[in-house]
Amino acid sequence: MEFYLSVLNDKVKLPNENDSIGIIICREKNRTIVEYSLKNSSMPIGVATYTTTAKLPKKYSNLLPNTKEIKDKLGSLLNSLAV
Repeated sequence: MEFYLSVLNDKVKLPNENDSIGIIICREKNRTIVEYSLKNSSMPIGVATYTTTAKLPKKYSNLLPNTKEIKDKLGSLLNSLAV
C-alpha cells in the first residue's frame, strides 16, 4: 500500500492536493491481521468491511455505468495502451 501511495503522491497528485489516503476494503476484518499488517505504516490507511448483493439497488442504477458502458470504456483504454 505504501508503495502505491508514494507513487500517487509523487507522480499523480497535484501541488494543491493533499497526500493520498490508502483504503483497504475487505469482506471480513480480522483486527489482529490488520494491526500487524499496518503496524509499521507511516501513511494514512483506512480499513473497512463491505457486503455485496446480487442485484444493484434501484437508487444506484442511474448513478453507475451499465455493463456495455464499462466494456466500451475498458476497450477504449486497452486500445489506447496498445498503440
